[in-house]
Amino acid sequence: RSALAQTVAPTDAAAVPLSDQLAPYPHGRWRLAPRGQLAYVRIWASHILIRHRDVTLGGVVFGPLEPMSARSVERSRSEGRELAERVAEEAQAAPEHFAELARGRSEDRVTQTTGGSLGALHGISLIPFPQVLDALAALQPGEVSRVVEADYGFHVFQLRPTPPERT
Repeated sequence: RSALAQTVAPTDAAAVPLSDQLAPYPHGRWRLAPRGQLAYVRIWASHILIRHRDVTLGGVVFGPLEPMSARSVERSRSEGRELAERVAEEAQAAPEHFAELARGRSEDRVTQTTGGSLGALHGISLIPFPQVLDALAALQPGEVSRVVEADYGFHVFQLRPTPPERT
């Protein structure tokens, strides 16, 4: 693992047995880019979030890191992972219905109403989540990721095509 990945491991990976950790995506080429270049990269993506009781962060997902103020999810980490894997299978089977699935299943209250849309993410804002950047780098527009774990819980991503430029 890179030094960057070691400093920002998802949900205290050291506490998770190796047999229970998700298979990571291969390291993306973005890791070779100078950080300053990532400030100019825009990634259009949507996600579905499945939380569990061990999640420590709340607030805006992939925004400022905020501690969760109230625990509202009672499922265990393994139950959350199982649910996320079922949701990922549904999304991969019908990627054209990703937004509908996000509206009904995502636990990210901010993006739920927009079908999971994260808008245009700046590549540099995802540096604290290298596993997310690796997953997004492996996808083609329209494709749906495997389950990815981050500090907010389990995510299923869909890479969206870059919209046409407007003036």
